[in-house]
Amino acid sequence: VGALTEWGALERDESGVYHVGLRLWELAALAPRGLALRQIALPYLEDLYEATHENVQLAVRDGRDVVYTEWLSGRSAVGVHIRVGARWPLHATGVGLALLAHGDPVFQKEYCEGDLASFTPYTITDPERLRRVLADVRRSGMAVSDRQVTEDALSVAA
Repeated sequence: VGALTEWGALERDESGVYHVGLRLWELAALAPRGLALRQIALPYLEDLYEATHENVQLAVRDGRDVVYTEWLSGRSAVGVHIRVGARWPLHATGVGLALLAHGDPVFQKEYCEGDLASFTPYTITDPERLRRVLADVRRSGMAVSDRQVTEDALSVAA
């Protein structure tokens, strides 16, 4: 920890708690899926924000999870448990459902047969229901996550 702090990968606040340091953040920004994707997508994210004034997020799939790579916060939007770098199971978020629905069919089958974590009473945890939702997402071209992570949030993804 001392060496990481000295190098700048970790920073220690006044209360003694360690946080990700600027050097580690710089290193993470070099990840090809992060910066390049962000640069391409940012104008579209900004347009979507201007049209809705709601939270706008960009995410990628990493295994069974969705990882958020960009986030624009709506001024009066519902507070969310999302930050750049946040990781959530695919089945519990709108963007995760969209990515899962249009992913490899073999992976979809394996995912539906695996553990489906629950965060609220509305989280999809039944494999058959998840398969139906994924089919609806493919038909409509959009995914809706209604109160699946918190009971006050709804997300729409495409």
